[in-house]
Amino acid sequence: MVTSQLFLGTAATLIASSAAFVAPIAAPRSSIARVAASSTPKMTAGSDYAASLPGAPFGMAAEGKYFDPAGLATNQDPETIKKWREAELKHGRVSMLAAVGILVSEVFHPLFMGPAYIGPAVEHAQQIATVYPLFWVASLGMIAFIEGQTIKDAWGTVSPVTGVGNLKTEYYPGDLGFDPLGLAPKDGEDFRLIQSQELDLGRYAMIGVLGMIVQEVVDGKGILEHIVSRI
Repeated sequence: MVTSQLFLGTAATLIASSAAFVAPIAAPRSSIARVAASSTPKMTAGSDYAASLPGAPFGMAAEGKYFDPAGLATNQDPETIKKWREAELKHGRVSMLAAVGILVSEVFHPLFMGPAYIGPAVEHAQQIATVYPLFWVASLGMIAFIEGQTIKDAWGTVSPVTGVGNLKTEYYPGDLGFDPLGLAPKDGEDFRLIQSQELDLGRYAMIGVLGMIVQEVVDGKGILEHIVSRI
């Protein structure tokens, strides 16, 4: 299961130009300046900063609230909340791509595997590795390169003692400066709305991908096979 997740994550990075998944964060730095001010950790409590961010579910944004039943943000500083939002966006984007990748790879995978390899997606990475032994080397190298670029753009100075650092003050969570089609909204309210939609879809995808992986591990059948058998 772990190897399949790594494979899906690698595939996600290779096709991360999909505008449907990156439009909310793709505005050029200059156009994001108006909305990035809310990301600057100027508040005294992590809970205050969390309440200022887009993405509150269940219609709570209109009430100025956010969803934190365990109170995880209460005793955290704003810089930590900002890192959590960055991680949430990254995991959500990978999961959205993975959800599509799981379904597509079970019927169409021309790059690495032929018809003999059709089956549940959780087994595909291992099958590829038997044909191409350097698959994991290439995959981990690509992941390291992309993560390195993210660290360079988003992270400030890391403590040489603790190895811990924070995101740059001027960095807006999830903003990788990538918008080749110019689809990002220029208005602040539109930006918050679309980012909230991206966060919601990413959360659904994280739950959905986990469910698909568990289902395939339990019975060894592909997701599409389950769907077709119930039609």
